Amino acid sequence: MLLPYPEWLDFAIYLFSAAGLAIAFFPESGGADGVIQTLSVLALGFLARPFGAIVLGRWGDMKGRRRVLLFSGFLACAATVLIGLIPTYDTIGIAAPILLLVLRLVQGFALGGEFPGTFTYLVEAAPVGRRTSYGSMAPAGAVAAILTAAVLVLIVRGAMSAEAYTAWGWRIPFLVGGVSLFFVVATRFSLAESPKWLEAQKAGELSDAPYRDILRNHWRGYISRFLFVLVVAMCFHFTFGAFFGYLDKVIKLPQTDVMTVQTVDLAILVFLILLFGRVADRISARRILYIGLVGIIITAYPAFLLVSQDSLASAMLGQLLLAPFVAMLMAPYPSVLSTVFPVRVRLSGESSGNLSYAVVGGSLPLIFALALTSEGSVIGPASVLVITAIAGLFIFLPIRGPDDTPKHDETLDMDR
Repeated sequence: MLLPYPEWLDFAIYLFSAAGLAIAFFPESGGADGVIQTLSVLALGFLARPFGAIVLGRWGDMKGRRRVLLFSGFLACAATVLIGLIPTYDTIGIAAPILLLVLRLVQGFALGGEFPGTFTYLVEAAPVGRRTSYGSMAPAGAVAAILTAAVLVLIVRGAMSAEAYTAWGWRIPFLVGGVSLFFVVATRFSLAESPKWLEAQKAGELSDAPYRDILRNHWRGYISRFLFVLVVAMCFHFTFGAFFGYLDKVIKLPQTDVMTVQTVDLAILVFLILLFGRVADRISARRILYIGLVGIIITAYPAFLLVSQDSLASAMLGQLLLAPFVAMLMAPYPSVLSTVFPVRVRLSGESSGNLSYAVVGGSLPLIFALALTSEGSVIGPASVLVITAIAGLFIFLPIRGPDDTPKHDETLDMDR
């Protein structure tokens, strides 16, 4: 199984279980302060992603994609299980949150190689004319992992009282998810090495210093890719991360209702990502991206207004209003970004995207939690989405998709 489940599953279980983790590891802070400290640990885990990308990206360019996928997958699974086994603050004191932080840093390091390694492999293994549909399996797999986490948490929450879940039940999704994923990642032993990487190796084209090569010859592509992922990450995390906090803290829907909204809408998002991946192969990845950005600009305010109506149905409709346009950003971006760099430095070049996630992915839930300690408004989060999408229209201008070059041209280098 190649899809990037392990780290994303852990990330989502952690986010959905933040209240229980706050009581287990930050009991002296209490309430909102404990949740904020818990989300701070989540943010620090994202900061480890660029370091993982640098180390594992270089390894993947020099020694092959398959090794990176195996190593990062098993490392992530081990950390997920161990989080479910950490003694609480009441048992071992300050060592408990320290261990939690260390394991989140391990998760972040692993994800730095796992996610870009996955979509690079998928795009390089894709038949001509199918790069976007193959590449879209990576973000679809990531969302499917978040969906799996939502279902796990929803089932466990429904099987016990709220007090039992916050006391010990939060461990179950980590343990079940982590152990199950060991078997998923084990299937990667059957993977063949990336055919494009093998061709580059046979031709003697591999770089012995990928980052030096990038700084000398591909720095414009590196910067553009950083900004590109920044936009996609902002749109996704604000639509599906911030909505979760908004429904919980501002609208104050019951936790089970919030999880139900997330579960249904994430399932639809997985389908839409795969759908638009196929559509982009037929028309243009670039067109799909621009339609997605314009759609977010038009629907951001109506979507948050729907969510603010204090009902389960309106909350679900509000998120679904944005979901197709977020999917239009997520589906084509692996194929576009994987071909910004030549094969010899491709995985190292993907580290720019992990810098983006270090800035956005970990900080957004924390910023949103801080914002919601006071009375919330639909204007703020909707405005952030609109401004991000407008910026994206200009950022994407110099970036071409695989449909914008001849079929035989494997590299869409922005510096040539």
